[in-house]
Amino acid sequence: MEQILFSNLKTFLETEKQCSNVEPEVPISEASSVVYHTEKVASLDVVGGHLYPNKYTTLELHCVEYKSPDDDIVKGIGQLFWYKFLMSTLNIWIDHLFLYLFLHEKSVSNKYLDFLKGHGFGLLQASQNQNLVTEIVIPEDQNGFVYRLAREKIKIRCSDILHCPKGREIKLEELKCPVCGSSIEIKGPTLPRNFADFTRGSTSNPDYQGAPDSMPKAIEESSLLRKVFRNWKLVKKKWKDKNS
Repeated sequence: MEQILFSNLKTFLETEKQCSNVEPEVPISEASSVVYHTEKVASLDVVGGHLYPNKYTTLELHCVEYKSPDDDIVKGIGQLFWYKFLMSTLNIWIDHLFLYLFLHEKSVSNKYLDFLKGHGFGLLQASQNQNLVTEIVIPEDQNGFVYRLAREKIKIRCSDILHCPKGREIKLEELKCPVCGSSIEIKGPTLPRNFADFTRGSTSNPDYQGAPDSMPKAIEESSLLRKVFRNWKLVKKKWKDKNS
């Protein structure tokens, strides 16, 4: 990525997404890790990190895949899915994950917009002179995205359509316990792990142990997070300024 383009993207992530650290070429795994027989280490083009305290320190990542006018844009979209899958498989702790495709203005087409929106991915656009980065599609948090989408979209209808008024469809979230009236909870793994859904509450990942006790330790254990938050003094300063 050209230096001027990276500089403008960095400014966008810092000002619009409140990222304390923005790094280019961030590896998802260690060089020694071979995931699904892929020997080449996958790297995200640009990653911005944001830490803020809650019950524990909450970690948020904004990951950008850049494609020049000469690149294969469809391949870029596929890479977003692949990177998300790898991060989930490697059990990298991320509370809020946002993924973007970054294109030049002349590469942006309506045929990509609906697809990106449908999968919760964002779209960033560079102006022709590269001086302005604009958010065309706002991404959705990929943490539990498929699970939330299922609860919103999947509906249940009474089989007795002759006697049930208009066969009213019911969303999963509307279901109530017939005994006490409490909302129904879905028990057990609800989605295959290979959806890479980051659904921490209902994950089937055997390595999941809950929120990390020490965020610095969690960062140190991941090559991705270690590079994004390597300037720890800057992270603490941004954190203090925001919450003072």
